[in-house]
Amino acid sequence: MKKVLIVGYYHPKNDKRVFRTVETLSKVCDVSYQYISNNENEGIYVENNIKFIPIFFKINAQENVLKKALKRIKFDLKVLEVIESEDYDILYMHHFLPIFPLKPFKFAKSKKRWLCTIFTNTILKIF
Repeated sequence: MKKVLIVGYYHPKNDKRVFRTVETLSKVCDVSYQYISNNENEGIYVENNIKFIPIFFKINAQENVLKKALKRIKFDLKVLEVIESEDYDILYMHHFLPIFPLKPFKFAKSKKRWLCTIFTNTILKIF
């Protein structure tokens, strides 16, 4: 059975668009699903052929720009760590990492992994 790593990035666990993909692929693949969590104590767990991988990140609109940027870099590094440590055949990125946009692509290519990514949200934000 193929293994898929779905990078939900900044999307919460039950985001409708991302979670539909997770549920659909879990019917035919082993799925690892990275998502953002606001619960610092939430850990990795497996349920219904899906390995849930939360990454804690608390969004605070009141923080200054420098502090937000440093937190974002740390978050992106944690996502990269998941990408580099998980076992998968296909890397499905629902969003690319703004701080390190090419690193996941280079890593997947170096490990001869299939890569799928969704850019619709980014394109809509640009225009």
